Amino acid sequence: MSHRSLIFVADSVAQFTVIQEGTITASLGGSVRLPCSRSDGSVSAGNYPTWVYQAPSSVPKGVVGSNGNDNHNIKPPGISDRITGSISGGSAFLSIINIQAADDGMYYCGLWTGSTRTVLQSYTE
Repeated sequence: MSHRSLIFVADSVAQFTVIQEGTITASLGGSVRLPCSRSDGSVSAGNYPTWVYQAPSSVPKGVVGSNGNDNHNIKPPGISDRITGSISGGSAFLSIINIQAADDGMYYCGLWTGSTRTVLQSYTE
């Protein structure tokens, strides 16, 4: 299990940055809650929080998104029910329960800035 952190800003017009903890380590069978917040205030449904997962040596894939209203747990086919998205207390969260070896990798949080989804922050699990 590697431990590294990465910040990726896809566009220089980002209106805010994501504030998050560094590397988060979790045990097999355990659970983890990854927070995603913004530098200038609270994350809201209008930020359309989106989570992307990248396994080692693989391409990134979306795991959880938001409809911008009340559903922050929209998942593409094949994504486990063990993985859920939420917004609470001004932050977005990705929760994973019953962690498995296949969950190892980088998790990126993307937030809509009002013009483009530009701000991403990653976690290594």
